[in-house]
Amino acid sequence: MNNKITTAIDGRLKKSIVLLGDLTGKKILDVGCKAAWLENYLNDHKTKLKEMHSFDVENYDFPKLGKKFHFAIDSVLDMKRYFGKDFDVATFFEVIEHIPKNTELQALTNIRKTLKVGGKLYLSTPNKSLFSNALDPAWWLIGHRHYSEKELRKMLEKVGFKIVKSEVRGGFTELIAMDTYYLFKNVFRTKRFGSNLFKDKRNSDYLDKNKKGFATLFIVAEKTKEKKNKTLP
Repeated sequence: MNNKITTAIDGRLKKSIVLLGDLTGKKILDVGCKAAWLENYLNDHKTKLKEMHSFDVENYDFPKLGKKFHFAIDSVLDMKRYFGKDFDVATFFEVIEHIPKNTELQALTNIRKTLKVGGKLYLSTPNKSLFSNALDPAWWLIGHRHYSEKELRKMLEKVGFKIVKSEVRGGFTELIAMDTYYLFKNVFRTKRFGSNLFKDKRNSDYLDKNKKGFATLFIVAEKTKEKKNKTLP
Protein backbone atom coordinates (compact mmCIF):
# COMPACT_ATOMS: atom_id res chain seq x y z
CA MET A 1 0.00 0.00 0.00
CA ASN A 2 1.00 3.60 -0.51
CA ASN A 3 0.10 5.15 2.84
CA LYS A 4 2.90 5.43 5.37
CA ILE A 5 0.72 3.80 8.02
CA THR A 6 -1.50 1.13 6.51
CA THR A 7 -5.05 0.81 7.73
CA ALA A 8 -5.86 -2.37 9.61
CA ILE A 9 -8.66 -4.05 7.67
CA ASP A 10 -10.40 -5.56 10.67
CA GLY A 11 -13.75 -5.39 12.39
CA ARG A 12 -15.93 -2.67 10.88
CA LEU A 13 -13.84 -2.27 7.72
CA LYS A 14 -13.80 -6.00 7.07
CA LYS A 15 -17.59 -6.08 7.48
CA SER A 16 -17.87 -3.21 4.98
CA ILE A 17 -15.91 -5.23 2.41
CA VAL A 18 -17.97 -8.36 3.00
CA LEU A 19 -21.14 -6.30 2.61
CA LEU A 20 -19.97 -4.98 -0.78
CA GLY A 21 -19.56 -8.51 -2.12
CA ASP A 22 -18.41 -9.15 -5.69
CA LEU A 23 -17.48 -5.89 -7.43
CA THR A 24 -16.41 -7.45 -10.72
CA GLY A 25 -17.31 -5.14 -13.59
CA LYS A 26 -18.79 -2.52 -11.29
CA LYS A 27 -18.49 1.24 -11.61
CA ILE A 28 -17.98 2.57 -8.08
CA LEU A 29 -18.18 5.97 -6.38
CA ASP A 30 -16.57 6.30 -2.95
CA VAL A 31 -18.00 9.32 -1.14
CA GLY A 32 -15.66 10.49 1.59
CA CYS A 33 -12.70 8.24 0.80
CA LYS A 34 -10.30 9.99 3.21
CA ALA A 35 -6.92 8.20 2.94
CA ALA A 36 -8.37 5.57 0.57
CA TRP A 37 -8.37 2.44 2.74
CA LEU A 38 -10.98 0.86 0.46
CA GLU A 39 -9.20 1.79 -2.76
CA ASN A 40 -5.91 0.42 -1.45
CA TYR A 41 -7.60 -2.81 -0.42
CA LEU A 42 -9.34 -3.30 -3.77
CA ASN A 43 -6.17 -2.51 -5.67
CA ASP A 44 -4.04 -4.83 -3.54
CA HIS A 45 -6.53 -7.66 -4.06
CA LYS A 46 -6.68 -7.03 -7.81
CA THR A 47 -10.45 -6.60 -7.77
CA LYS A 48 -11.77 -6.66 -11.34
CA LEU A 49 -13.91 -3.55 -11.02
CA LYS A 50 -14.66 -1.44 -14.08
CA GLU A 51 -13.57 1.88 -12.58
CA MET A 52 -13.64 3.70 -9.25
CA HIS A 53 -14.03 7.41 -8.57
CA SER A 54 -13.29 8.66 -5.07
CA PHE A 55 -13.33 12.03 -3.39
CA ASP A 56 -13.09 13.84 -0.09
CA VAL A 57 -13.19 17.47 1.00
CA GLU A 58 -9.38 17.61 1.09
CA ASN A 59 -6.46 15.58 -0.15
CA TYR A 60 -5.64 13.04 2.55
CA ASP A 61 -2.51 11.93 0.72
CA PHE A 62 -4.44 10.15 -2.03
CA PRO A 63 -2.44 7.15 -3.28
CA LYS A 64 -1.31 6.63 -6.84
CA LEU A 65 -2.99 3.43 -7.95
CA GLY A 66 -3.84 1.86 -11.30
CA LYS A 67 -5.62 3.59 -14.18
CA LYS A 68 -9.01 2.40 -12.94
CA PHE A 69 -8.78 4.58 -9.82
CA HIS A 70 -9.54 8.30 -9.90
CA PHE A 71 -9.31 10.76 -6.98
CA ALA A 72 -10.63 14.29 -6.58
CA ILE A 73 -11.34 16.96 -3.98
CA ASP A 74 -15.08 17.52 -3.71
CA SER A 75 -18.00 17.65 -1.27
CA VAL A 76 -21.04 15.41 -1.06
CA LEU A 77 -23.03 18.64 -0.85
CA ASP A 78 -21.86 19.61 -4.34
CA MET A 79 -20.38 16.75 -6.44
CA LYS A 80 -22.16 17.82 -9.64
CA ARG A 81 -19.36 16.34 -11.74
CA TYR A 82 -20.69 12.88 -10.84
CA PHE A 83 -24.38 13.46 -11.56
CA GLY A 84 -25.83 11.21 -14.25
CA LYS A 85 -22.74 8.98 -14.41
CA ASP A 86 -24.78 5.81 -13.73
CA PHE A 87 -22.60 4.29 -11.05
CA ASP A 88 -23.47 0.74 -10.00
CA VAL A 89 -22.30 1.27 -6.43
CA ALA A 90 -21.84 4.24 -4.11
CA THR A 91 -20.12 3.84 -0.75
CA PHE A 92 -20.76 6.22 2.14
CA PHE A 93 -18.88 4.62 5.02
CA GLU A 94 -18.66 6.61 8.27
CA VAL A 95 -19.33 9.95 6.58
CA ILE A 96 -22.93 11.02 7.12
CA GLU A 97 -22.32 11.78 10.80
CA HIS A 98 -19.56 14.26 9.85
CA ILE A 99 -21.40 16.44 7.34
CA PRO A 100 -23.15 19.60 8.63
CA LYS A 101 -26.27 18.89 10.64
CA ASN A 102 -29.50 18.93 8.64
CA THR A 103 -27.72 18.42 5.30
CA GLU A 104 -28.29 14.66 5.27
CA LEU A 105 -31.18 14.81 2.79
CA GLN A 106 -29.17 16.96 0.38
CA ALA A 107 -26.22 14.55 0.60
CA LEU A 108 -28.38 11.48 -0.01
CA THR A 109 -30.18 13.22 -2.88
CA ASN A 110 -26.85 14.04 -4.51
CA ILE A 111 -25.63 10.47 -4.17
CA ARG A 112 -28.86 9.22 -5.72
CA LYS A 113 -28.22 11.43 -8.76
CA THR A 114 -24.96 9.57 -9.43
CA LEU A 115 -26.46 6.07 -9.45
CA LYS A 116 -28.25 4.17 -12.17
CA VAL A 117 -31.74 2.91 -11.37
CA GLY A 118 -31.21 -0.20 -9.26
CA GLY A 119 -27.76 1.00 -8.21
CA LYS A 120 -26.81 0.37 -4.60
CA LEU A 121 -25.76 2.70 -1.80
CA TYR A 122 -23.67 1.11 0.97
CA LEU A 123 -23.70 3.17 4.14
CA SER A 124 -22.32 2.76 7.65
CA THR A 125 -22.54 5.09 10.62
CA PRO A 126 -22.44 4.94 14.42
CA ASN A 127 -25.63 3.33 15.66
CA LYS A 128 -27.82 5.24 18.06
CA SER A 129 -27.96 3.11 21.20
CA LEU A 130 -27.40 3.52 24.92
CA PHE A 131 -23.94 1.94 24.97
CA SER A 132 -22.62 3.34 21.68
CA ASN A 133 -23.64 6.84 22.72
CA ALA A 134 -22.29 6.54 26.26
CA LEU A 135 -18.90 5.18 25.14
CA ASP A 136 -18.32 7.76 22.42
CA PRO A 137 -16.50 10.78 23.95
CA ALA A 138 -17.20 12.82 20.82
CA TRP A 139 -20.94 12.27 21.33
CA TRP A 140 -20.64 13.95 24.74
CA LEU A 141 -18.10 16.63 23.84
CA ILE A 142 -18.96 17.81 20.33
CA GLY A 143 -22.31 16.25 19.52
CA HIS A 144 -20.91 13.52 17.24
CA ARG A 145 -24.08 12.20 15.63
CA HIS A 146 -25.37 8.64 15.80
CA TYR A 147 -28.37 7.40 13.81
CA SER A 148 -31.06 4.80 14.23
CA GLU A 149 -32.23 2.56 11.40
CA LYS A 150 -35.65 4.23 11.62
CA GLU A 151 -34.17 7.71 11.12
CA LEU A 152 -32.10 6.71 8.10
CA ARG A 153 -34.90 4.66 6.57
CA LYS A 154 -37.13 7.75 6.65
CA MET A 155 -34.44 9.88 4.99
CA LEU A 156 -33.57 7.32 2.34
CA GLU A 157 -37.15 6.61 1.37
CA LYS A 158 -37.88 10.33 1.16
CA VAL A 159 -35.19 10.89 -1.49
CA GLY A 160 -35.91 7.79 -3.57
CA PHE A 161 -34.15 4.79 -2.08
CA LYS A 162 -35.49 1.57 -0.64
CA ILE A 163 -33.57 -0.32 2.03
CA VAL A 164 -32.70 -3.85 0.98
CA LYS A 165 -30.53 -4.74 3.99
CA SER A 166 -29.98 -3.32 7.45
CA GLU A 167 -27.69 -4.71 10.16
CA VAL A 168 -26.26 -3.54 13.46
CA ARG A 169 -22.90 -5.06 14.38
CA GLY A 170 -19.97 -4.51 16.72
CA GLY A 171 -19.87 -4.33 20.50
CA PHE A 172 -17.80 -3.20 23.46
CA THR A 173 -14.45 -4.24 21.98
CA GLU A 174 -15.03 -2.02 18.95
CA LEU A 175 -15.86 0.99 21.08
CA ILE A 176 -12.95 0.46 23.47
CA ALA A 177 -10.52 -0.02 20.57
CA MET A 178 -11.71 3.16 18.85
CA ASP A 179 -11.56 5.19 22.06
CA THR A 180 -7.97 4.00 22.56
CA TYR A 181 -7.10 4.80 18.94
CA TYR A 182 -8.42 8.37 19.23
CA LEU A 183 -6.64 8.85 22.55
CA PHE A 184 -3.29 7.95 21.01
CA LYS A 185 -4.03 9.88 17.82
CA ASN A 186 -5.12 13.12 19.48
CA VAL A 187 -3.08 13.10 22.69
CA PHE A 188 0.09 11.19 21.81
CA ARG A 189 -0.01 12.12 18.09
CA THR A 190 0.44 8.57 16.82
CA LYS A 191 -1.85 6.28 14.85
CA ARG A 192 0.18 3.19 15.64
CA PHE A 193 -1.87 1.97 18.56
CA GLY A 194 -5.49 1.26 19.32
CA SER A 195 -7.26 0.47 16.06
CA ASN A 196 -5.83 -3.07 15.98
CA LEU A 197 -6.79 -3.99 19.56
CA PHE A 198 -8.96 -7.08 20.13
CA LYS A 199 -8.65 -7.99 16.45
CA ASP A 200 -10.14 -11.49 16.65
CA LYS A 201 -13.02 -10.48 18.91
CA ARG A 202 -13.86 -7.47 16.79
CA ASN A 203 -13.87 -9.60 13.63
CA SER A 204 -16.16 -12.09 15.32
CA ASP A 205 -18.52 -9.35 16.53
CA TYR A 206 -18.82 -7.95 13.01
CA LEU A 207 -18.74 -11.08 10.88
CA ASP A 208 -20.56 -13.75 12.90
CA LYS A 209 -24.10 -13.79 11.52
CA ASN A 210 -25.45 -14.99 14.86
CA LYS A 211 -24.17 -11.98 16.78
CA LYS A 212 -26.28 -8.86 17.02
CA GLY A 213 -24.38 -5.74 17.97
CA PHE A 214 -25.05 -2.15 18.93
CA ALA A 215 -22.02 -0.14 17.73
CA THR A 216 -22.31 0.30 13.95
CA LEU A 217 -25.32 0.51 11.65
CA PHE A 218 -24.90 -0.85 8.12
CA ILE A 219 -27.46 -0.16 5.41
CA VAL A 220 -27.72 -1.22 1.78
CA ALA A 221 -30.23 0.87 -0.16
CA GLU A 222 -31.31 0.66 -3.80
CA LYS A 223 -32.16 3.59 -6.05
CA THR A 224 -35.79 3.33 -7.13
CA LYS A 225 -37.47 4.76 -10.20
CA GLU A 226 -39.00 8.18 -9.86
CA LYS A 227 -42.78 8.06 -9.78
CA LYS A 228 -44.64 10.07 -12.39
CA ASN A 229 -45.61 13.56 -11.27
CA LYS A 230 -43.38 13.28 -8.23
CA THR A 231 -40.34 15.48 -7.85
CA LEU A 232 -37.76 14.15 -5.44
CA PRO A 233 -35.82 16.59 -3.19
